[in-house]
This record gives sequence, C-alpha cells and structure tokens, in this order.
Amino acid sequence: MVNDIFEAEIRATLGKNLKRFRARQKISQLQLAVRAGLTHNFINDLESGKKWLSPKTLVKLSKALKIEPFQFLMPEGTIPDQAAAALVERLDNMTDDYVTMVKDLKGRYLQDSTGED
Repeated sequence: MVNDIFEAEIRATLGKNLKRFRARQKISQLQLAVRAGLTHNFINDLESGKKWLSPKTLVKLSKALKIEPFQFLMPEGTIPDQAAAALVERLDNMTDDYVTMVKDLKGRYLQDSTGED
C-alpha cells in the first residue's frame, strides 16, 4: 500500500515535470515525441501518470528537452530551483563588481593618459 502511494507520487511528479519542461520550451506533445523518438500517445500517458518509463526513455526525454534526467523526479521548487536563483543572484553581483572594476580601470587609464598623479 505504501509503495503504491509512493509510486503514484513519483509518476505524478514525473508527469507534471515533463509537461512543465515541455511547456517552457513551447513545444507540443507531438513535437517532443518526434524529438525523443517516441509516440505522442506515450508522452500523453507519461504526463497523465498512466505509464512509466525505462531509464533509456528517461535519457531520450532528457536529451530532447536538454535537461538532466534527475530533474524529472524533483518536485517543483526544490533545491535545483533554489540553486538556480542563487546562481542568478551571484551573476548579478558579479556584474556589479565588473562594472565597478571597469570604472576603476577607466579612471586609472584617464589619469595615466593625462599625466596627472
């Protein structure tokens, strides 16, 4: 009983994530099926939790959507999403640091080129 509930949750998570990743790329089930070498009906059954997939099929879908296989099994909003947000924040800070560095170098260059100390 517990295993059945757990399996149903995994299937539901996989189906939701498959649909979410497909929607992010603005492609239809048919387009994904063609990319992955699968059938439209199979994609539909995966998204609705009616079917399960083999590791080989998981890799095909991952490649077709250009994501890592584990992402299909992670509930939305878990660590990978948080890590992405942290990376974006870090990049924003790097941009600010870069702008500061360029302004500093510009100031030094202008000082050197005018002969001022």
